[in-house]
Amino acid sequence: IFMKNYHIPNTDLDVSAIALGCMRIGGSDENKVDTLVHTALDEGINLFDHADIYGGGKSEELFGSVLAKEPSLREKMVLQSKTCIKPGVCYDASYDHIISSTEAILNRLHTDHLDILLLHRPDALTDPEEVGRAFAELKKSGKARYFGVSNMNPYQIALLEKYTGEKMIINQLQFSLAHAGMIDAG
Repeated sequence: IFMKNYHIPNTDLDVSAIALGCMRIGGSDENKVDTLVHTALDEGINLFDHADIYGGGKSEELFGSVLAKEPSLREKMVLQSKTCIKPGVCYDASYDHIISSTEAILNRLHTDHLDILLLHRPDALTDPEEVGRAFAELKKSGKARYFGVSNMNPYQIALLEKYTGEKMIINQLQFSLAHAGMIDAG
């Protein structure tokens, strides 16, 4: 089978046309996740999508257990995770939360860096200067290479780019029959 790859502009990343979304693996077990990861890689899928809230962190823990057993897999992957949804609060895009959440993500995934870190949802109360400070620290420390967003409009993205000095390389959109707003909005 042949998997088409795409180069993400403004990066050195080449990613598979299909990403493996890891939201639902938290209810699985380590052996099944190990098989899933190896099968994905064998089929040419190299982009693995996570979020700190998937399975309450359990999805990243199980995926991380695979990487802990076989660290050489990491160099074959593009790891993406998301932050800023905070159970019980709704959203938290503060400097402190972005930094602590990213540290926790890295620990659960058993890796020293994310290839892409996304802000999970738009929040009207986000202070773009705090996001900029957090992104700058994560980039300088090597803990996140590139940044993006999820479900944001072009104006929200432009505001973040202004204050972060970073190009948001991805806008991951929720899309399904039940979530077709981007088509409705044109």
